[in-house]
Amino acid sequence: MRLDNEIIYTGGPFEMGQQQGKRYKPQIHMGWDTLHKYDGIKSAKPPGMPMSLFLFAAGLKAKKSMKTSFRRIGEFAERFNGIADGAQIASWKLALMHYIEIIGADAARRLMGCSSIVAVPPTSTEPMLAKNFDFINEFGSAGILRKTLCRSEFCSIEFTLNAIAGCHTGLNDAGLALTYNYGYSNEKPMNGVLLTAKIQHILQNYGTVRE
Repeated sequence: MRLDNEIIYTGGPFEMGQQQGKRYKPQIHMGWDTLHKYDGIKSAKPPGMPMSLFLFAAGLKAKKSMKTSFRRIGEFAERFNGIADGAQIASWKLALMHYIEIIGADAARRLMGCSSIVAVPPTSTEPMLAKNFDFINEFGSAGILRKTLCRSEFCSIEFTLNAIAGCHTGLNDAGLALTYNYGYSNEKPMNGVLLTAKIQHILQNYGTVRE
């Protein structure tokens, strides 16, 4: 996967999201078009229902499910709204794009997965975190390397997707590194906080594993 280097300049969450949305506007809209052909969406669509109608209903449900993330992590909500504004894309569409991580990782579909490894001395000469990011093939080109330069707390470098307000892997200037795996679950998705939102929040607000 090729990653585009992009610096999100110093500013508030909405401003940084807006910059991201403007920078990747064509790619974000291309990603939305890709959803029409995405196997995870097709397998969930009831037979006979038009894809456009199904995506609209799924987008509204995704937006409703994200209320917990927005309520508990305010900066995530602001960055999300900034991306929607900068890319000029409807919030329900952007919400559904955020829910790809849930749609693709359940046990019934098994469309994606990844693995991570952490090594610390004496196993390695220095602390090391590595991730094999086996995301959905259709969205492989959406990966970006994002530099978040915050006005307060910690700045960070993150691996994420061009439409996503959170991140799946990152390192902040306190030296805290964090990642997670796309694993398969037999449990139904719950309306909790998205993992990508949690990781972004942790990188921006905490400096140690103990914290």
